Amino acid sequence: MRRVTKIGLVSLIMSVGMFAASHRSLSQEETQVLNLAQVIAKEAKGQAKVSPYGLSRDVLALSKEYNIDPLLITSLIKVESSFNPQAKSQVGAIGLMQTMPALTKQVGHETGVKNADDLWDQKNNLKTGVHYFSYLLNKYNYDTHKALTAYNMGPGNLNKAIKAGKVPNIYAGKVLKNYKKFMLASNQSNFL
Repeated sequence: MRRVTKIGLVSLIMSVGMFAASHRSLSQEETQVLNLAQVIAKEAKGQAKVSPYGLSRDVLALSKEYNIDPLLITSLIKVESSFNPQAKSQVGAIGLMQTMPALTKQVGHETGVKNADDLWDQKNNLKTGVHYFSYLLNKYNYDTHKALTAYNMGPGNLNKAIKAGKVPNIYAGKVLKNYKKFMLASNQSNFL
């Protein structure tokens, strides 16, 4: 009996050692991807065509490229498409970021996405949408509320609303409400 116990103990120690050797700790980037994937998985209920892990990887890469909080991008996706990569609006906006096909002509030379049909590809749709949102942030001096509102209604319509003193709050409010919710869910104030 003692011999079995010793063999069992040695086996257990060896197993723990082999497990520890084969499992390195996660890098900060891997941890961020997994944290964001958990937020997306919880919010993307029923959207079988979106991979929370793949989407979080893509969002984090673009957030670093454009220096935009990935939780803000994720909140924008939630409001725009409810994480449905096949979403198409009545006015023709496509995919997760609900990008308009005409936007490819406007920013395609900068993003490499020049064909409207390419917006059905998740990475192309995200690249175009995040690039455009970054442009709007810059255009409105990093006023997130105005940039979000312009993303929704277009800069021309926002400029008219500003001149009339009637800037709508509903859309930006929805995105920012989700942003706060995602920040709490992720236990991080900022991924960047």
